[in-house]
Amino acid sequence: MQQRNIGQKLFFKNGFMDDINYRPKYLTAYASLFRRGADLTRQIEDYERNIRLTERSVEVENQKWNQAVQDKEVHIRNLEAMRAEENRIWSEREKSLQEQLKNDKEDFLKREEQLQSELRQQAECIRQKDAKAQEREKANQRLQEELSHYKEHYLAAIGQRRTEPAVGGGAEGLSGNFYRVLLEGDKAAAGDCKRNRTSL
Repeated sequence: MQQRNIGQKLFFKNGFMDDINYRPKYLTAYASLFRRGADLTRQIEDYERNIRLTERSVEVENQKWNQAVQDKEVHIRNLEAMRAEENRIWSEREKSLQEQLKNDKEDFLKREEQLQSELRQQAECIRQKDAKAQEREKANQRLQEELSHYKEHYLAAIGQRRTEPAVGGGAEGLSGNFYRVLLEGDKAAAGDCKRNRTSL
């Protein structure tokens, strides 16, 4: 199919002119109506009117698109402002959380140091108690050894009393010597026990 202006030129040479005020678009999108013997002056007037209407329509359409673009730009600016505000809020919240985390960390470190100090003090106290308990145990062992030693001397003295004959005064002289030995031994043992208790 040829271009539209070629067909109009052929129709015009045969006395037909395009009726630009009517477009039978119900037939096709490019359909046109041609009339015979149309007034040329009226045709030019119709062309001028349609040009003016077309220009006005284009102007209105341009205004519409310009307004749409402006509305879109305003919407974009509003979205950017909202995003900036959200970023500011999240930044402040993040800063607050970081500060809180820092304070919590400092409190935790202080508490940890305090607990470690308490543990060291308790460990030192336990060590001192263990040392004292070991000293007491050693002192008790020394006392047990001294008691065992005095017990052996006591038994030996009793055995000597039973086996040895009476000296210097008979049985009475032996008895006096025996009790004097025991008394001196008891005094020495008592003195050693007293020194051990004092050292403890």
